[in-house]
Amino acid sequence: MKEIPFKTGMIYRSKTHPQFDLIIDYVNYQKDDETGNIIKEFSIVCWCNINKSEFDKFCEKHCKSKESTFPYAYWGECQIESMKQRIKKYNLGFIEMSDDEVTIYNNNDFEYTSGFKTMHSKLS
Repeated sequence: MKEIPFKTGMIYRSKTHPQFDLIIDYVNYQKDDETGNIIKEFSIVCWCNINKSEFDKFCEKHCKSKESTFPYAYWGECQIESMKQRIKKYNLGFIEMSDDEVTIYNNNDFEYTSGFKTMHSKLS
């Protein structure tokens, strides 16, 4: 595979929107058989917010009800381009890799998949 844009364990933080600090907790990239390039439409990036106190404060002011965080998700999955848009929208910057243990499930000519060994990071 030529380039893996997001890896399990990447931590992103924002100086302007700390309620949306996040960690990448699972990735699945499908590769083109001929070129080895990632097929963006069939790839998944899963993320989780890691600043619960700031997220809770934000939701108290901006969420539609006390029982839900709607329309703001605490965790989710998206395609590569959506993750890039989220990073840009909330001014997130890559800080470091988590020290949680990562398992690589597949790394072959067709697919790359990885996630945390214990299913979640200690940060999420």
